[in-house]
Amino acid sequence: MLAKQGYGKRLLAGLAVLLLAAFPARAQPAGPTPPSGAGEEHLKRGVACYEQLNYGCAKKEFEAGIAAGETAPLHEHLAYTLIALGEEEQAAAHFRRVFELDPSFRLSPKKVSPKIYRVYRLARRRHEVEQEKKKKSILAESTRTIDQFFSGIVEPIQNQGVSWFAVDLDKRLYLELFTGFSLVVGEKISTTSNTYEGGLTFGAGLLFGPNEHLSLGPTVRYSTHPERGAPSPTSLDILQAGAEIRFQEFSDTFLFYLALGGGGAWSGRDNVNTETGWYIAPSIGARAIVTNNLSLGVSGGLTVLDGAGAPGNDRTFEVPVLFQLSYLY
Repeated sequence: MLAKQGYGKRLLAGLAVLLLAAFPARAQPAGPTPPSGAGEEHLKRGVACYEQLNYGCAKKEFEAGIAAGETAPLHEHLAYTLIALGEEEQAAAHFRRVFELDPSFRLSPKKVSPKIYRVYRLARRRHEVEQEKKKKSILAESTRTIDQFFSGIVEPIQNQGVSWFAVDLDKRLYLELFTGFSLVVGEKISTTSNTYEGGLTFGAGLLFGPNEHLSLGPTVRYSTHPERGAPSPTSLDILQAGAEIRFQEFSDTFLFYLALGGGGAWSGRDNVNTETGWYIAPSIGARAIVTNNLSLGVSGGLTVLDGAGAPGNDRTFEVPVLFQLSYLY
């Protein structure tokens, strides 16, 4: 039985090593570090001093134990002692270290004094805010990785020293021209019962950026989809006019954004039998800086057309892939 348990522990340890190697940025300690021999002795003596209300002695013992090898219990008991001495900020710092060493650590208000629980809650909140900041930094790390991968493509057309970080994006206008390929999907897409049609799409947008992480403004896009196998030349034409809002982050070379657009739409075959409706269009895109005012980009998304897709359809879906030229005023 002990042999089986030992094998299981070795297997789990091996899996843990693989996970840590694969996800170094997110790896967390599995639990509290067991006290070393010296650390455990200091912990025992410190607890005895604490129970005798000799907080000065307890503080020295816990600090000595941490110097010998820090553990979650040593930091926890040092926090209790510092609260008793009125040093609440220092106590909160040690609670935060407990959370780092033992993410599963929790205190119950029924088992500690209100003062200890208040400091614990303060430290927990600060720790959670710090963890949220670390999660947000994952995007920054991803953009740096993409920068390294695509830098060889962008550098031949990029001026020396040009960077998004050097561009003032606050309260600026973007004039954007785009063209690309559009795929319309749904029933009755064509007179020949095709379920999809592809074609050319192009348009423009004028976006205002109130700050570096947000831009919004009107857009217009036209797409035409020649019908495959039709007995006579015919096409499904769609015009969309509305507005778009973008949430953006940038690295040295690339600006990345998530966007949501919507507005009115008109469709017809060969510009006749026009139908009117609305559209909503989530998308994702990236732009590579070329000069301080000029950038090139690509985007893709899914457009939902209601009442203005293929004639006879209540709802039609469009998948556009766009290549963009953007000028910053």
